[in-house]
Amino acid sequence: MTIQQIVLGQRELIGKRKGIKIGERKAKEEVVARMLEMKMLSEEQIIEMTEVTPKLVGRIRKKLEKVH
Repeated sequence: MTIQQIVLGQRELIGKRKGIKIGERKAKEEVVARMLEMKMLSEEQIIEMTEVTPKLVGRIRKKLEKVH
């Protein structure tokens, strides 16, 4: 295996990891949005259950308010 192949393999692995993180973040955002739309839980409960930041919940709430 050449150095070039090793470097390309590492770049591919880094790209896959970034893609996974982006996908996980988007999935959490969708869950938070659905929870907010259901209006059954407080923001604090949503934050605790989904382990996201209050800032993220606020941002998602603002997006939902613009849509509705």
